[in-house]
Amino acid sequence: MFLSGNMSYSWFIFQSFAAMAVIIAGVYFLMRLVRRWQQGHSRNGERSVRIIERVSLDPKNYIAVVEYENNRFILGVSDQGISLIHREEIEEDKTR
Repeated sequence: MFLSGNMSYSWFIFQSFAAMAVIIAGVYFLMRLVRRWQQGHSRNGERSVRIIERVSLDPKNYIAVVEYENNRFILGVSDQGISLIHREEIEEDKTR
């Protein structure tokens, strides 16, 4: 067949499972890398989205002040979605 003379089926099955384990581990670590990249880190390693303050209006609704790049947003957050209340550009030295 496709196996050489002294290569047994158990060795072939072991190699197959080892190869699958390596592939699964590679996919797992690739997914972790993509998730970390998607969480919003800027090029210098800091988070590009920062929640400055959050004020609860009731258990399901709140207002959040969020900074992203050179913008500050005031957002209303509820079960139905997120509403932009106000947006302003901020200077670079105010973001830190």
